[in-house]
Amino acid sequence: MFRFLISFFIAIYIFSFQFLSNCSGFERYSVVTGHTVWRDSLRNRSIPVKFFFPVISDSDEMQIDSGRFPVILFSHGLGGTYDRCSYLSQTWSSFGFIVISVQHPGSDERVWRGKIRVVKELRDSYEQNWNCRTRAEDLRFVLSHFASLLESGKFGRLRADVNNVGVSGYDIGSLGPLLLSGQMPPDRGESLRDERVKAVVAMSPPVRNPGLNNNDVYADIQIPALFITGTKDDGIIGVTKAHQRRIPFDYMTSENRYLVIFNDGDHQIYAGPLFSISNFFRRDRDGIYQSAITIVSSYFWLAHLENDNQAKEIIDSKRINLMLRNLATVEKYITPKNKKILSKTTNSSTTIPSKYYKKIMTNQ
Repeated sequence: MFRFLISFFIAIYIFSFQFLSNCSGFERYSVVTGHTVWRDSLRNRSIPVKFFFPVISDSDEMQIDSGRFPVILFSHGLGGTYDRCSYLSQTWSSFGFIVISVQHPGSDERVWRGKIRVVKELRDSYEQNWNCRTRAEDLRFVLSHFASLLESGKFGRLRADVNNVGVSGYDIGSLGPLLLSGQMPPDRGESLRDERVKAVVAMSPPVRNPGLNNNDVYADIQIPALFITGTKDDGIIGVTKAHQRRIPFDYMTSENRYLVIFNDGDHQIYAGPLFSISNFFRRDRDGIYQSAITIVSSYFWLAHLENDNQAKEIIDSKRINLMLRNLATVEKYITPKNKKILSKTTNSSTTIPSKYYKKIMTNQ
């Protein structure tokens, strides 16, 4: 056990040092945080939000350089809060993104906290919130309300590009962002596509489309997309199995999409257990996965929201594979630029039409 702990902390140190070294070419900001509750009177909902603002000094005054910061909206998983995955929000903001983490009443921690039958409460909430239309509308409201507050000067000199937006989340929290990106809603109702959304990062995306053709469900996602999952990423409350998490990636028709599959990664690597402290030493390894998630997602946002050529070269080339080493497998469909197209991967247990096989690269 002692040797394992020593190896673990060495791995964390190396991974963190490598990440900071690789990011040395990008401008870094200090981050100011805050939280509040916004009232959506039309839907009679109060939405808690947490802000992560990039600033160019160590003071609390928001001293902003030229240009506007892109905005990233983050949606927590079932039973979570706006504090889940704060390691991502903090890092993303330090690279020059305004991050707003949204808490969703009805599927947040109040579902289970203080309850006796926790699992039953979570399962009931999952079924009630499965179509995620309410969650997607929460995100849309937060973005519009934030834009109106900016216009009215409520945030002082802070400048944001509210038409250059990234959306992200994990498990059921990634479904709302995917709906805003163009995925067909599970209830088959009106599309929730939001033209302000320009890129999406979906961690452990849920897949449950009974009676629907996957081509129809995902064909309208026409923006850059990063999907993150693990080989053991079976749902704990939801029904999605690990091998199904790649389905959105496989059935999108646009280019500039990426899939990262972590070896031995399970459903809790993104934010840790919701309320359990069991398997303490096993869960310590989550830090390694989270460092890797931070690396690949930060480069993705820089490449596709900031149009940073250096970041795009990293994420589109084998350099990102070398950073992840043997920790994960990477697959990509990217806009061809005299790049050699390698053979397709055959380890998926889904049936994918051959016309969609245009993989640029897989990990070693």
